[in-house]
Amino acid sequence: MSPELANDDFFSNNFFLDYDFVVKGVLKDNYKWIFHTFKKLAGEIQVDPVQNANFVENQDGSLTCNLDIKNIGL
Repeated sequence: MSPELANDDFFSNNFFLDYDFVVKGVLKDNYKWIFHTFKKLAGEIQVDPVQNANFVENQDGSLTCNLDIKNIGL
């Protein structure tokens, strides 16, 4: 599954998000939807997308996002 996410930020209209602040905003604004999807696909989980998120810009210009995900179901 590969959803396209955005928010009201002008810079979130691109397929690839160029700025860390835009990625953080999109994740924050879509957190409930993302959480619901993970919950349906992988059981009960807890995701902390803001406090412990780590964003790294790669040499090829892509952005890697690391999130803390904890299974709280099984």
